[in-house]
Amino acid sequence: MKRASKTPPFLGPDGEVVPGSIAEAGYIQLGELEQWVMIRGENIANPVLIVLHGGPGFSDTAFLRYHTPELEKSFTVVYWDQRGTGRSYSPNIPRSSMTVAQFMVDLDELVELVRSRFDKDKVAILGHSWGSALGMFYTARFPEKVAVYVGAAQVGDWASNEVASYAKALAEAERQGHRAVLKKLRAIGPPPHTVDSVFIERTCAERLRGGLRPKALWDTTRMVLGAPESSLLELRSTWRAFRFCMESMWAEVSRLNLIEAVPALEVPVVFMVGRRDPWIPAETSAAYFDVLRAPSKKMVWFDESGHEPFVDEPSKFVAVMNDLVRPLCGPSPEVRSDVSKVTRPSLPGDDLLPDARAEVTHDVDIETPPEKLWPWLVQMGRRRGGWYSWDLLDNGGVPSADRIVPELQKLAVGDILPIKAKGSDGFAVLLLDPPRALVLGDPSLLPGRTRSDPHAPRATWAFALEPQGPAATRLRVRVRAEYERSLAASLLRPLVVALHEVMERKQLRTLKERVEAQSPSPYAHFVR
Repeated sequence: MKRASKTPPFLGPDGEVVPGSIAEAGYIQLGELEQWVMIRGENIANPVLIVLHGGPGFSDTAFLRYHTPELEKSFTVVYWDQRGTGRSYSPNIPRSSMTVAQFMVDLDELVELVRSRFDKDKVAILGHSWGSALGMFYTARFPEKVAVYVGAAQVGDWASNEVASYAKALAEAERQGHRAVLKKLRAIGPPPHTVDSVFIERTCAERLRGGLRPKALWDTTRMVLGAPESSLLELRSTWRAFRFCMESMWAEVSRLNLIEAVPALEVPVVFMVGRRDPWIPAETSAAYFDVLRAPSKKMVWFDESGHEPFVDEPSKFVAVMNDLVRPLCGPSPEVRSDVSKVTRPSLPGDDLLPDARAEVTHDVDIETPPEKLWPWLVQMGRRRGGWYSWDLLDNGGVPSADRIVPELQKLAVGDILPIKAKGSDGFAVLLLDPPRALVLGDPSLLPGRTRSDPHAPRATWAFALEPQGPAATRLRVRVRAEYERSLAASLLRPLVVALHEVMERKQLRTLKERVEAQSPSPYAHFVR
């Protein structure tokens, strides 16, 4: 790390540094910008936990260090002041770089760094408030790098959060008869709010719950300055950084809707929800939890907590992390089973050939939403848009389409996508679920059809489109084949598989290049 900061080491009873522990802080290059990172843990063999703080622009590090240092016994904890926040703030940071897309780039570089350094396949992610949105997007985008996702004060539909927060503050002010707060809340009106109005609403909500009383302010100051890494001199720049991040990002983040953008994760999920949260009301987190799909999910209620369960109920928070989250990071057979099922999921059309002897799956991430990728698949076929692969081999040398062709957008189950220059031979459309799934295959697999040769091989070719965040799609392509065992089949199989690999990979590369050229995405620069 560059420009190392001070953080106390882990010492044993003899006063010596505990072997295998780590206590480092300093600056590393993330997204071409030096950003402050601290890594602490009593045993580097423990799972890595990356903390994504809230805001945007408000670091949780001091609060976690003060209230939940026990986390560092079970995890190697990575504390990160995100771009523009706290020690990572600089007045020279371009506002144009303060985007969700850029934060995804920064986070992925951090994940890669710690995976490499600690020889870990996966990390655990703890996202708080705004960090819970970033964490969900990242986990959806890179499930192969995340063992478990934990959300505290979990964002769902951000606009709904703001509406519910304002309504609760207004109702509580009326209940308390707090005329000064009522006047301020009515003056700004209901959301959507400007950054100035957000700060007013948050301040009013905090005043109503007693968070601005002298003792509460002193307790907060003591927490912030109580962490060994904190300094009184940083308080002013901390506020300046918070304001900078909010002004730069509020217009984007306040429109995020994770219910639509991230309807499912491929890893276990744990939500920690404070019943008294004034800013992300518990019912909005619960609404997201109810519809979120995941291999396993658990919501833990913190009855005495507001926006920061790790501050209001730290012992329970640590217990949940140790007892519920920690086992999900390890190689327990139950978790391995769940993850295995997710990383090699069933796809539409798998049931059409239950006795398939061969199966090959490929995937590619394309920076466009499913509905914009779908037309490119609908127009496939010889004498149509081509197959986007090696045209000399599968399309008679005719170049595949480099644009969406409107006259080729009508497709129905039973249609044939030709494979020859003449005649009716081709793949039948077996399943059509726009813009989620297209399954092609042998026409004999259509309802009511029979096989002309019961010994002939049959295959299905499935294209599944899975949303990855707000503007990306993971395209999974699977070929399954059914054939009779024979010496000839055993000899031909390696050749057929090798040829398929060459053709399929070319198809996916071409699709990615052409679709992204036609539908540029703000997330395009962090494609794998």
